Amino acid sequence: GKMMRVFGQFTPHDWFEFDWRRAASLKRWLALLLITRFLFLVELGTFYLKFILWIPPSHFLCLSRLLFFLLGGGVSMCEMFECLDNRTCKRFGRQSWVITAIIIIEVLIVLKFDWQTV
Repeated sequence: GKMMRVFGQFTPHDWFEFDWRRAASLKRWLALLLITRFLFLVELGTFYLKFILWIPPSHFLCLSRLLFFLLGGGVSMCEMFECLDNRTCKRFGRQSWVITAIIIIEVLIVLKFDWQTV
């Protein structure tokens, strides 16, 4: 009982339930394709950045980058679905724009420093 209460301190007050509804509309389907593309870019960027910048896999930057995308990506995904589901929401949240900018900058770094590999 005590251990569950301790772990409960680090969980959200309530959980959001997302319904993907992939084929609900063309806008939603295209948004989900874009989300999937960005997820693949993050994963691919992990390997490209390690290769290009000669960072060993055991370096703390690799783990901290993935941890950042895990935590920041969760908030960004929540904001993205809020924008898709809520009709009163007219624009993305800040975290979505920050994550998008980081992914684009990482892609530009990969393209600048090792175009031959790409």
